Amino acid sequence: MLESISSKAVTAVAVLALLGTVIGYFQAQNGALEEEHFRAMCYSVARAVDGLSSLNGGASLNITFRAEGAGLHLDPSFRGKAYQVEFRASQIIFRQGELVAAKGFIRPVHLWDPNAAADGAAITSDILLERLDSEHNVLRTVSGNELSMERVPLLVSGLKVYHTFVTLSTT
Repeated sequence: MLESISSKAVTAVAVLALLGTVIGYFQAQNGALEEEHFRAMCYSVARAVDGLSSLNGGASLNITFRAEGAGLHLDPSFRGKAYQVEFRASQIIFRQGELVAAKGFIRPVHLWDPNAAADGAAITSDILLERLDSEHNVLRTVSGNELSMERVPLLVSGLKVYHTFVTLSTT
């Protein structure tokens, strides 16, 4: 009788250990899929910026955190919490706790309002452009705050050149 109870206890422990391993495996897979979704959101912003930057003309695109309206739609939260969105001239970075996703841009972007060039004038110089870029070298926000991307022409050193700008949306 003692052997029967002992055998059943060993079997129960083995089943519980196997069940724990299977559950742990699926939780790890689910976590990996969630992290891939987080990276995919970051990469979609980079692709949108690169697509806009490749145009040789004026255009605009909004990044929204709601389903309605035009533009690129992102999830307002990840794992039930807001996440940080950080733009730099050459890359986009998403952060939430220890989780980080980053993707570089093909062409650099400006992180200031294009109407700020030369106090609202569309004429600027290379020096002014560099100064504005150095003064506005990072744009940080949290998910939920809408962003605008614009491709606009600037007259830089006598040449009309299209530049890409990323700013917080005013609407």
